[in-house]
Amino acid sequence: GSCKEFLKWWKGLERDGAGRYQLLRRIDPNVLRKIFRTEMEAEVLGEIIQTLHGHLDGAKELAGGDDAETAVHAVKFLNATTQLSRFKLNVNFLGKQEKAAVKQVVDWSLSVTAELRAEGEQVINSFGCV
Repeated sequence: GSCKEFLKWWKGLERDGAGRYQLLRRIDPNVLRKIFRTEMEAEVLGEIIQTLHGHLDGAKELAGGDDAETAVHAVKFLNATTQLSRFKLNVNFLGKQEKAAVKQVVDWSLSVTAELRAEGEQVINSFGCV
């Protein structure tokens, strides 16, 4: 998939948080760099953070799997966004709310499975969460 395709789907699901979450779950975090070759806009990054954060509880119903799979996907997805070009610039445009949401997603994920501790800490540091 391309960035254009992703954004078309993403914007089309603007009023459908569950649909957006299902879309994110279908994307392998390892291919994010292929989709967003140039950059991911700060606005989209913020929306992705809020979508992941807002669907931790209902993830099983929406995307199947168990809490551990939800946790692994969330941390790996957030970590993959930190590898995209201009990430450091985009972080400057994120508000306290988004950064707090990143920390909450990582904290929740690590409470479910400790296997991602190093990756989770890397995400928190990269996003500058306090």
